[in-house]
Amino acid sequence: MTNKKIVLTLVALMTVIGITFLSGCVKEETTEYIFPEMITTSTGQTTDSVIEELSPKGNRDDVVTSIRKGSDDSIIIELTNKQREVWLSDIEEKIQQAKKDMESIGCEITVNNERTEFTYEILGDADIKKVTTNGALVSSRCMQYQIFNGVSPDEIKLQTTIINIKTGKVIVSKGLGEEVTINPEDWDE
Repeated sequence: MTNKKIVLTLVALMTVIGITFLSGCVKEETTEYIFPEMITTSTGQTTDSVIEELSPKGNRDDVVTSIRKGSDDSIIIELTNKQREVWLSDIEEKIQQAKKDMESIGCEITVNNERTEFTYEILGDADIKKVTTNGALVSSRCMQYQIFNGVSPDEIKLQTTIINIKTGKVIVSKGLGEEVTINPEDWDE
């Protein structure tokens, strides 16, 4: 009777060890995402600094499975579904924080669900550094969101509208890559 218990215990133990070993050896499916250089530069970083910052360290908290530089200075990252969800959550948190920052100075940011359009309603005397910083952050996060949801890098769309809150006048309405000139007189009430 004792031998049967030992044998059953050993079989159970070997089964648990085998399952644990195999689950560690099975590679989780990954997806590759390509980020054009304009996304990197919109954050004020270089391709090399982003690669250095995000390179996997070999632990389970890595935010990418692999990362490399494309021939056109794009960044190519490989993510598991879990890592993608972490990125999407971070994107949403950053956009919400930018909205709160703008509200704290009497301004407002509105972003559509597809992350292809965003509107700033800004006071003429708003802190331009804060407005610009939040604008760059929201722009880059909107583009990242689109890529993580299957939009090809060359098909990213981003329509930006800036409105003077006091007058309701549209100061800027531009698509991605279009040049912008803001006339200081547009801020006059």
